[in-house]
Order: sequence, then C-alpha cells, then structure tokens
Amino acid sequence: MLFLLTSQIDSTTTNKILASLEEINKKVQVVSWFPLLTAILGGVLVWVGQWLAQRRIKNQETRKDILEQFTKCDYSLLKIKFLLQQLAAYKYDREYWWVVYNDSKAKDEDALKSSYAARELTVACKRQIGEAVSDYGSIASKFIILAKSTISLKPFEDLIGNFNFIDAKSFKNGLSEEELWALYEKNTKELYDDYVRMFGKIFSIHKCIRMVCNEKCK
Repeated sequence: MLFLLTSQIDSTTTNKILASLEEINKKVQVVSWFPLLTAILGGVLVWVGQWLAQRRIKNQETRKDILEQFTKCDYSLLKIKFLLQQLAAYKYDREYWWVVYNDSKAKDEDALKSSYAARELTVACKRQIGEAVSDYGSIASKFIILAKSTISLKPFEDLIGNFNFIDAKSFKNGLSEEELWALYEKNTKELYDDYVRMFGKIFSIHKCIRMVCNEKCK
C-alpha cells in the first residue's frame, strides 16, 4: 500500500517536472528567436527608411523637372508674344514706308526699299511664329506627361496650321508726319491685340499649365 502511494506521488512529481521543463524549453526557444526577430525588424526599418529617403529624393527631382519644363513653356510663350508683336510692327512698317514713298515728291528710294524689306521680314516672322508654336506644343506635351496632368492639347492642335493673320490697314496719303506716326503706333498695337486674341487657345492652355505647376511644386 505504501509502495503504491509512493509510486503515485513520484509519478505526479515527475509529470510536474516534465511540464515545467517543457515550459522552460518553450521560453528558451522564444528567447533564442528574439535576436533573429530583432535583426529582421531592424532590417525592415532600415529598408523602409531608405525607401522613404529615395522616394523623397525622387519627388524632389520630379518637382525640379516639372519646374524646369514649365520655365521652358513660359519662355516659349514669351517668344510667341514677342514674334506676334514683331509681326504687327512689320506689317505696318510696310504700310508706313509705302505711304512715305508715295507722299515724297522725289519718290524716296530708301523708303521704298524699307517697305520691301518689311514685307520680307513679315514672311520670315510668320515662319518663325509657326516654328515657335510647334516648339511650345512639344514642350507642353512633355510637361503634361511629366506632371501626369489631364490638360488637353486639342485646342492647340486645332490652331496649328490654321493661322489666319489679319492684314494691316492701309494709311491714307497726305497725312502729316506726326499724324502718320500716331496712327502707326495705334494700329500696330490694335493689330497685336488681335493676334493675341487669335492665339487665345494657347494662352488658356498655358494658364492651366501654370496652375498645375504651382500645385505640383508646392
């Protein structure tokens, strides 16, 4: 009887000891995994930090590229405006010098040559405007792609090849030099304003591009 009781106690004690050993073993296993888990977590944190840094650098480079492309657009538009102003002046230069030639008693040959030269400059200026407008379209397209914008260039495309430049008005003969010059300045400005309105689609597109640039480059 005493033997059976002792055996039962020993068996219970042994089970408790085994259970304790198993629990200790589990804790040891967890502890042994801890350095590895720490190393993995540290590696992930380093990778995330590097990824965020690279993304920040990439975003900065993208903003820089967008701003640079917008600057090119801005310069190209200013060039178009300048050429339109030149075209208006050349057209009225031709009329101005033609009247001066006709009103001069000696038929000033220099005035006639100036009128012909203004005509040649007008033709060249029209060609330059076409090239400048084409360049603007190319630069604007690159900007839109770079900025991932939804700006449509359809109005711009409709304008290409459909330039219909208004001609200058003829001056009346017999005007005084002061009257002729005042009329020249007035008509030149009005013709330039007409050209700007004619190219209004480009200016509207550029306004949208400027808004996108301001938003992307905050």
